[in-house]
Amino acid sequence: MKTVVLSAILLIPSHPSFAQSIVDGWIPLHTGNTWTYEHESRDDTGRGIANLEVRRWTTEETIIGSWIVPEGTLIGLRVHKRLSPPGPITIVEPDKAFLVQNDCLYTANVHWDPHQHQLTPSYRENLLAGRISPDFCFPLTAGKTWGAPHWTDWRPPSDANDWRVRQTSYDTFQVRSVSSYLGSGESAEIWFTKGEGIIMGEHIHHGTISEYRTHLRDFRAISQR
Repeated sequence: MKTVVLSAILLIPSHPSFAQSIVDGWIPLHTGNTWTYEHESRDDTGRGIANLEVRRWTTEETIIGSWIVPEGTLIGLRVHKRLSPPGPITIVEPDKAFLVQNDCLYTANVHWDPHQHQLTPSYRENLLAGRISPDFCFPLTAGKTWGAPHWTDWRPPSDANDWRVRQTSYDTFQVRSVSSYLGSGESAEIWFTKGEGIIMGEHIHHGTISEYRTHLRDFRAISQR
């Protein structure tokens, strides 16, 4: 995996409260940093393995800024999606966001207003009510667990200790779903390398074929000098 270091001093925002976060020591969330991922989905759509629908695409995700909000720090990303096949078609996806809160990071389905740089009222309400939990809590250590998202008022966070960490090398960790929260016959795993972030992931439904996989092709980091 190739890491390219660029020099772009003026792009780096200065937010002391974010810079001091332990999250920043695990994933470099600085303006201009870019991750390029390759994705593949396989689905039999109820027609059997002989009729698999296979889709492949590439995304380039670049951090465009960070903003302090009452709930933590919002990290904005611009996503360019390239479809393959049928050809080199590039689509600019709606801006997505990460949320840094204390020592935890939310990366999946963070609903925000990219013009106002704020969480949407409904997402903020669910977050404060404890219905959404982080995708990662740092530092990652072998055996560490935390709860999965749960969108019902009656299910407390203690019932959803879904993610467990396994250390696979000095700086790489596997975050694995270990409860039935995802649903019967489903599994999810994410591999995370300190200093780069998510390097690989998969979500698989066993039985009928429904698979999604992604892996990091390239990471380009902005120089911090």
